[in-house]
Amino acid sequence: MSYESFVGLRYLMAKKRSSVVSIITIISITGVALGVMAMIVVLSVMGGFKKDLKEKILGTKAHIVIQHPEEKPLANALDIADRAAKIDGVIGASPFLESEVMISSPAGLSGVVLRGIVTERIGQVSELPDDIIKGKLEYLEDHEELTKNLAAERERDFDELLERTKRVREELAAERKKQGKLKEGNKEKGAGNIAVTKPSGLRDDGKLPDPPSIDEFLDPDKINLPVTDEDILGISPQFKGIANAPPRDGEEEKTAETKEVLPEFKGADPLEEALDIPDLPDDMPSLSAADPLDEASDIPDLPDEMPTLDGQEVEEKPSMAKGREVPGLIIGPELAKSLQVSIGEEVNVVTPNGDLGPMGRMPRSRPFKIVGIFYSGMYEYDANFAYTTLDDSMDFVGKDGATGIELKTVNVDQAVEIAANVQTELGSGFDVLDWKELNRSLFYALKLEKIAMFVVLTFIILVASFSIIAMLIMIVIEKGREIAVLKSLGATNVGIMKTFIFQGTVIGAVGATIGLAGGLVICVLLEKVGFPLDPDVYYISTLPIDINIEEIVSVVVCAVLISILATIYPSIQAARLKPVDGLRDD
Repeated sequence: MSYESFVGLRYLMAKKRSSVVSIITIISITGVALGVMAMIVVLSVMGGFKKDLKEKILGTKAHIVIQHPEEKPLANALDIADRAAKIDGVIGASPFLESEVMISSPAGLSGVVLRGIVTERIGQVSELPDDIIKGKLEYLEDHEELTKNLAAERERDFDELLERTKRVREELAAERKKQGKLKEGNKEKGAGNIAVTKPSGLRDDGKLPDPPSIDEFLDPDKINLPVTDEDILGISPQFKGIANAPPRDGEEEKTAETKEVLPEFKGADPLEEALDIPDLPDDMPSLSAADPLDEASDIPDLPDEMPTLDGQEVEEKPSMAKGREVPGLIIGPELAKSLQVSIGEEVNVVTPNGDLGPMGRMPRSRPFKIVGIFYSGMYEYDANFAYTTLDDSMDFVGKDGATGIELKTVNVDQAVEIAANVQTELGSGFDVLDWKELNRSLFYALKLEKIAMFVVLTFIILVASFSIIAMLIMIVIEKGREIAVLKSLGATNVGIMKTFIFQGTVIGAVGATIGLAGGLVICVLLEKVGFPLDPDVYYISTLPIDINIEEIVSVVVCAVLISILATIYPSIQAARLKPVDGLRDD
């Protein structure tokens, strides 16, 4: 061990009569350790957020996208995808179509990005099949099974509701029966004090008498019929005189005249004689033979196969495929929440790419059925994306080709090199973009934020470096006599500077080591145990952690360098001290 290291270690240890230096040493080491610990934890958390965001983006979108330079549709997208899939490093290729549309429901309206996909190929470039939490990806092609499952589920729910209703009724009946028994018991207990009388018209058991049967009701012996004119007419005795009174003068003559005017209707009915309606024949002709209407119009029978226009067969639209009345649609949970719809319900999708009308281009709308709900873990995608088949999207939007082709590579970090190879293979007629170019603004913002946090947290170590400077200056003032003696014994100015630089190096190294150990322990605990977060607010359940070795090494080296730089000024002051000035007061 050189004398510089030996003397430097001795200076870090304070004497019993002077403990100020040792306290400042501990404070300096603690400041450096806290700074390093804070930087490691913060950078690891930010790295975790970047990694989580990267996984979610690349889980929904592919690593490389091929598009037309003028953003024109790719009519031969499947052929281009097959060519790109043969390039080294590419493990999947799938065409897609993107269009901005409006989705409306009885409860809401939202603007989304409609993506048309090929269901057989989407699993090669995206994690959409694994992200579906309700429904199936196959329901986009045929959702007849979904309709049957929903009908069976509704029937099960209805049966459960009936069963619960039956149980509730039985419980209510038992409760009423129990209450009835209690009332009867109370009546029996109070029978000696209360006199119970039977109402009139009731049977001996207290119930109403049975109604008479129809035979008893029609029995003439049991029916009291009126036997006199007065009883029939309902004339009371006081009006009998008025009824039997003789007619007044003139009334009998009017009665006779009326009898003469009205003829007696005997024999044939005069109405029939006036109308002279002939009698219908006994044998009416039946219409079981040929229909006279058919014979008159002579309409030919329609052929089984109707001819088409220009002798060509009419192609069936993809949206009218067998097993579904309307096209299928897969949306995210946030979009389903805003529209207040669930799987199996229909929504109306509107696109501005409609047909030309008298007032210009008219928007086009079509109903879609929700056949699935996916969860990507990223709010932007879960609230603004909807998936359907490529054929249905092309038919609805009115385009004759795909927007682009998605490619997936063997390694996401090699996507830039593989994209260059794809560009060389396909030529200049296509634009090939990697995931960094597609999301340049987002990842650039994350990188800039990380650099800013590194600079801000570096000030914690700078604060600790000021304590190192103050400690070394106090050592120079206190150890002035020892420095003069060392110079008298032959110590050089460089040797004195090395002594104080060694002290700063020890403080920085010890503090960085403690901070490194503490930061790694905290990161491991956060990764294993987890710091819980509200998923409704942050869209993640725990705090993400990603430990980057390069960043940790840079933090430790930065802390040691700052500690060493903090010793330059005190070491220069110690080297300038003359032996005479150090021994003058002794």
